[in-house]
Amino acid sequence: MFIEEMLRSRGFGAKWRGWMRKVIQGGSICIRINYENSAYFKPRKGLRQGDPLSPIISNLVADIFTRMLMKAARSSLVAGLLPRALDGGVLSLQYANDILLFLENDLEKANNLKWLLICYEKMTGMKINYDKSDLLTISIEEERINDLAKIFCCKKVIFQ
Repeated sequence: MFIEEMLRSRGFGAKWRGWMRKVIQGGSICIRINYENSAYFKPRKGLRQGDPLSPIISNLVADIFTRMLMKAARSSLVAGLLPRALDGGVLSLQYANDILLFLENDLEKANNLKWLLICYEKMTGMKINYDKSDLLTISIEEERINDLAKIFCCKKVIFQ
């Protein structure tokens, strides 16, 4: 399990990892509607919305992606915005389980970023919802915007 390996790499002990495994893989839940509980059932996936542990575990997992981005930037595979302010530029900002990614206007680096996203999905077992993702561009020609939207399979939002 990816989360267990990530916790191990961060120095969490066997006891703590065991607790996390039980919380993520075990247990049963019900749905409450109008003060009535449904029958209890076992969830099929790991992290659950509303679980008090989900935010911290999501942040730890997202930190892995941030480290992947930083390593890719050091190898010049991707480059973010404001490269003079920070080596490799500003590549991402995270708020809860939402991540904003920043990329310079370069199709090769955009393809590299998409490859990193695919690797992240395969490694973590998480799925990026590109239908809920937007491509925001500033001062880029329409043809390039369309190329980028095809790479990332998401909607485009154009600022003039």
